[in-house]
Amino acid sequence: MSRGVPPAIVAAWLAGRSHSRGLPAPVRDGAALRVESDLPLERRRYVFHAPCEDVRRIAEAVFEPRVVLKICGAEDEVRPLLPSRWRLTAEDVFMMLEGAMDGAPRALGRGYALEVQETGPLVLARVVAQDGATAASGRGVHAHGVFVYDQIRTDEGHQRRGLGAIVMRALEAAGRKDDVPQALAATAQGRALYETLGWRVRSPYLTAFIEG
Repeated sequence: MSRGVPPAIVAAWLAGRSHSRGLPAPVRDGAALRVESDLPLERRRYVFHAPCEDVRRIAEAVFEPRVVLKICGAEDEVRPLLPSRWRLTAEDVFMMLEGAMDGAPRALGRGYALEVQETGPLVLARVVAQDGATAASGRGVHAHGVFVYDQIRTDEGHQRRGLGAIVMRALEAAGRKDDVPQALAATAQGRALYETLGWRVRSPYLTAFIEG
């Protein structure tokens, strides 16, 4: 089986994600980390740093929708662990960065302003447009020796202006004060941006769910 991602990195990343989103802290459930999300589309999630038999154990015990499995690993290794009622998607990836981001910082365009706020372990970065609307934003969290990036977003009307990269660099400058690993989970669109900054894919980040 594939190695997935180091378990300590996944645990730190998930703790940071939960803090960023105001969710309960993850708890250990065998090889999984469980988060009681209690959201309209997700009641609970189980996160695995690699494919393992505990994926099968939990998948066989769950019959209801709104319970999600997230697995770092190859699709051909995970699919045999799931009963037929589960669907599997492989659109996201788990990425890491060692050291500083690549390339030179890009200047903020005319009509935009950058705001950065630090509250305890949480760093918020926001690019504000001239009309006061949020053009791009993101969050970073210090969690167990890892700096975690979360919810990096650029408004559709402000895309292709380098604002996502500016947010990422602002988070890095404000939050990654020590030479610590950096981690995030990325969509295909996000991956394209992060790779230009020197991030590398460590594993597919698969999602298994039951429709309903």
